[in-house]
Amino acid sequence: MTLNADNVLVATTGAFYADTDGTATAPTGTASSLSSWGEEMGYVSDDGVSLKMPGLGDSTPLKAWQNGATVRKIHTPPDDVPQLTLTFIETKLHVIEFVFGVTITQTSTEGSFVINTTALREHVPCVLDVVDGSSLVRVYAPKAIITSIGEIKLTNTDEIGYQATLDLEYDATLAGQAKVWMTALKS
Repeated sequence: MTLNADNVLVATTGAFYADTDGTATAPTGTASSLSSWGEEMGYVSDDGVSLKMPGLGDSTPLKAWQNGATVRKIHTPPDDVPQLTLTFIETKLHVIEFVFGVTITQTSTEGSFVINTTALREHVPCVLDVVDGSSLVRVYAPKAIITSIGEIKLTNTDEIGYQATLDLEYDATLAGQAKVWMTALKS
């Protein structure tokens, strides 16, 4: 067995993009330009980004009368989907509209929006880039939807952060919830 410390990646930096206006071109790999995705969402808290995978579902053994032998297993896929959780720490138009699902009305002195928790949320394509030196991990989720907004703490000891949990839902065109490219896995 060969051990190689160069294969250990650290999520040193990265960027998160959300196509809130539906005009971005889906990436086709790590070399794809994200210029059509517009402005990245900015700084994320030092907690980084969490990708939570669902369980593998349930497996039910079918038993035979003879000796109680297992003759077959029925697998039921999980109801849960992969989730991304991150906390944006820049207060800017793109972040607030994305996290709260609102449209901001701007004047020369301020911006305003109405919080309406009964409004339906839309799916938004998202891209997460994770960088470690020359290594890039790109996660593309064509049907991400914010399902939870964390508590917003207003204190004089921490930055104001907007924590969002996104469900990465199944996309028929992709035939999955997300596509992941890793330069570390090249041939």
